[in-house]
Amino acid sequence: MLPSPPVLLFHSKNDPVVSAENSTLVCRRFTAAGKRADYYEIEGTSHGGPAFFSERILDILSDFCQRA
Repeated sequence: MLPSPPVLLFHSKNDPVVSAENSTLVCRRFTAAGKRADYYEIEGTSHGGPAFFSERILDILSDFCQRA
């Protein structure tokens, strides 16, 4: 069986469509299974939007890809 790839999760803290708890739960389950999962909550936005493409988020994404 092939190893699971690492997972990177971003979720808005104030998402009115999908609860941030969903991503928190996914992250917990992956890490409990010994898999790598990185989770970041984004403030200042709701469901999507430009905050997901900020320099900070793009830096996190770049670092994650380099470590994967």
